[in-house]
Amino acid sequence: MHESLVPAWRHCERARAALLAAVEPVPADQWSRRGESGGWTLAQQVDHLLKSEIGSSKIARKLIRGDFRDLARPANAKLLDSKLDVYPFPPSEAPAMLVPAPAGDKQSLLSELRSTHQRFQEELARFAGPDPDALAAPDVSEFWFTLGGWVRVQALHEEHHLRQIQRLLE
Repeated sequence: MHESLVPAWRHCERARAALLAAVEPVPADQWSRRGESGGWTLAQQVDHLLKSEIGSSKIARKLIRGDFRDLARPANAKLLDSKLDVYPFPPSEAPAMLVPAPAGDKQSLLSELRSTHQRFQEELARFAGPDPDALAAPDVSEFWFTLGGWVRVQALHEEHHLRQIQRLLE
C-alpha cells in the first residue's frame, strides 16, 4: 500500500479490530435482538457496515482509475481529506443503498465483512499516485471526499456504529 495511505488504513484496521472484538463473542441467537430503544439489531448494524465498506471500496476503485478526474467540485461543496478526524454526519436515516437487510446469519455476515475489508485493502493497494488527497469524488451528501478521506470516513463510520453496538450489547 502506498505510504501516504498507511495512516488512514491503520485507523481503518483499528476500527475493524475493535468492531470484531465487540461482535464476535455475541452468541448467534442474540444477533436479531433489538435494544430497549428499538433501532437496528446487531445483524443489521453489521450488514450496514458491510454495505458501507463495499461502497467505499467501489469509490476507491473509481477514484484510482480516474473516473472522477473530469468532475468539477462545486464551490460550495466541502472537501474532506485524509486529515478527517471526526465523523462528519449527524444521526440520520441511512441512505437507501445502505439500509440493512432485516436479518443476517452471524457467520455469513462476519465472513463477508472480512472478505470485503480485504477487497478494500486490495483496491487501495492499486494507488500509485503521489497524493491520495489529490483525487476527490462526491458523496451522496453535500460533501466530497478525497481518496484518503474515504478511508478515514470508513474508519470513523465503523467507530460511530461501534458505539451504537456497545450500547445495544449493554
